[in-house]
Amino acid sequence: MVPAGGPPCPRACLAAYAARVTPTASGAPTPDGRPLSTGSLDGGPRDPWRASARIGRQLGAWAVASVVLGGVLLTFADGATARAFGLQFLVWGAIDGAIAIAGWIALRRAHARGAVADPRCAPPERRRLRRLLWINAGLDVVYVAAALLVLALWRTPEGLGHGLGVLIQGGFLLVFDVVHARRLREG
Repeated sequence: MVPAGGPPCPRACLAAYAARVTPTASGAPTPDGRPLSTGSLDGGPRDPWRASARIGRQLGAWAVASVVLGGVLLTFADGATARAFGLQFLVWGAIDGAIAIAGWIALRRAHARGAVADPRCAPPERRRLRRLLWINAGLDVVYVAAALLVLALWRTPEGLGHGLGVLIQGGFLLVFDVVHARRLREG
């Protein structure tokens, strides 16, 4: 059985959580002798759950700023360069916002299935998140290269706006993904 919300942690994590989720009527510790965990995000800097929450907040903030700037430029800017730049920021911001929301939903589901409460689930989640960030960083390099290609070949005001928009968005995401992946390093 694969719980909704992304890859499950090892079955042992789910089984261990299931043994702890039903407190006794007196409020005593759960059957395995440990107190019932609240599943709070209080781990260290390599805690994948805390990292997921931080990444989601930061990506969400970037998305909102991008959508607002893109909307303002599309609505009020004169000139093809500014409008093309605004369009890129609006589209990239909407996509980043959707990704941030999907991450938040996955984190809520991890809470619901108990993965956050079990320390055995953290290492595989940290590896999964780190791998995802490195894959995204590779894609970000492709975005930056594509932006440079657009700037070199599409020598119009629109090309300049689109190229700069993608270059800034892709460059930000490259730095963002690499910084977060390095924070989650193993060991």
